Amino acid sequence: MRWTGLALVAIVATAGCNGDPVIAGRRLMDTDPAKAAALFRDAASKKGPCFECEAWLGMALERTKDPKGAAEAYERALAMPDAKNRPEPVAARLLNVYEALFRDTADAAQRTDFARKAAPLEASLNVARPWANSSLLDAAKKQIAALAEAGKSREAAAAIESAMALYLPADAKKQFANDATEALRTAFVARTKATFARELAAALERDDFYDAKTSEVVLANRFTIPSKKADPRFDPAASDFAVVVRKEACLPLRKTLDDLVARCAAPLGLRKATAGDLDWVFAQVFKDSRAGFATHGSDDRSPAGETWLCEVRLPVTKFLGELYRFAE
Repeated sequence: MRWTGLALVAIVATAGCNGDPVIAGRRLMDTDPAKAAALFRDAASKKGPCFECEAWLGMALERTKDPKGAAEAYERALAMPDAKNRPEPVAARLLNVYEALFRDTADAAQRTDFARKAAPLEASLNVARPWANSSLLDAAKKQIAALAEAGKSREAAAAIESAMALYLPADAKKQFANDATEALRTAFVARTKATFARELAAALERDDFYDAKTSEVVLANRFTIPSKKADPRFDPAASDFAVVVRKEACLPLRKTLDDLVARCAAPLGLRKATAGDLDWVFAQVFKDSRAGFATHGSDDRSPAGETWLCEVRLPVTKFLGELYRFAE
């Protein structure tokens, strides 16, 4: 996407801006680009809007190591009404100049400004390496993370929507979408943690759903193991005895989760949970379940009449993270 002098001469020769300053400037490009730049400026001042004058001026200023001036000339050329119909690769040259300016400054505000100007050019040129859009994405990630930590869900969502519109490779956009979901989850947890403590914790603690000492949400069920005579499934000698006991003790936790989510819905602003959603959340939290005899005893004791405890204990932030699935 770089010009060659020969190609540009051929284009300009047939383009209709054939004033003497332009022709003279073209001839000086290789030997005295500073003088050529002066001639192109003179041509532009005399002719008014002149695409070739500004395009050549940009190239001359690049050669005199004036990228800022080159960028301004290329910008003026591209702002002209007929720029879209011109074959000269001015947009590509301007993108190169923006990248040089971006690379050569350490000022964060200036780097962001150059990236913002370059980003639409990358999209229109369909470049394979969108450095400007990638830079804007990196900045957006930092902004979104800060908003999420502050619990500003709406602002984070707006920033995510803006970032999703950037011109990015498919794999980068896919990864960002995953990161964005986690950021919104973080924002939801940060926003609802105080509400949980203020409006739910005390009542849930009274009903044994919350342990204030450990800041854990608790799902628990105690199951009394029947005798083999009362229910043949509970034969201690059977190979699947432990599986049957665990199933009977742990499955009621699904209903407990249903009740707990319902209690949290209004204070935390949750939508109505579907059975499918609750099944999915239960599958996630059940990974942290523990089950076993509720009291210690000898290994050879008869299990009949003993209490089997199935319990899930989740840090409140993790529990709230699971509830993000039901966020409005």
